[in-house]
Amino acid sequence: MKHQLYFPPRRGEQNLWLAHFREHLPAIATRLGIPEPEIAEALADIQWLLWVRRDLRTALDMGAQAAAAYERTLCGPLGGPSTAPPPIVLPSPPDIPPVPPGALKRVFKLVRRIKLRPDYTESLGKQLGIEDNHYRADSPVPTFRLRVEVGRVVGKFSRYGYFGVWVETRRGGGDWEPLQAGPFSGSTFIDDRPLLDPALPEVRQYRLRFWEDSQPVGEWTDIASATVSP
Repeated sequence: MKHQLYFPPRRGEQNLWLAHFREHLPAIATRLGIPEPEIAEALADIQWLLWVRRDLRTALDMGAQAAAAYERTLCGPLGGPSTAPPPIVLPSPPDIPPVPPGALKRVFKLVRRIKLRPDYTESLGKQLGIEDNHYRADSPVPTFRLRVEVGRVVGKFSRYGYFGVWVETRRGGGDWEPLQAGPFSGSTFIDDRPLLDPALPEVRQYRLRFWEDSQPVGEWTDIASATVSP
């Protein structure tokens, strides 16, 4: 499953995120005009996710530890009183019907729909916990490398947890201009513009910045060049 920058990497933190999202979702989603059935579906998904990921898993993990301790006693030195294996007490499931597979993906899809609502703001996103970035590494600028293919340049970059990168390029002694398909939120950009002169090779220069909050941020990278041949 693709990482969501707002969804923490560790299980315990993920469960806290789900609980926080569930608490704040009804009021904010209603304010943004999300239909009640969608809100109810998300709340049911989260309720079952938390029961399985937090309550059931905790009980099973504790049961496994108790069983391992009993096994050590049973296989250990002779003597000592006989004891019965420890009982495993499972928590009661939610009092709503089980949800179909894909619960976490449905929560992520709801987050995308929330962010597309006309009245959505970053402040509301912070209340929901969907504007955080838990995967950002320390780097003042993006890093990238270029590869020349037939008729195009392919750039492979690392965005260090930022939403994306902004790419500018120049050629033929002209000014810097944005690469029109940007900003780029994956890990690759492609420059397949036709040559200025179809009969001559062309040197293209590139520089990158991070992209966050609908604008380029931070410093420019060093300039890298690639030559595209006819």
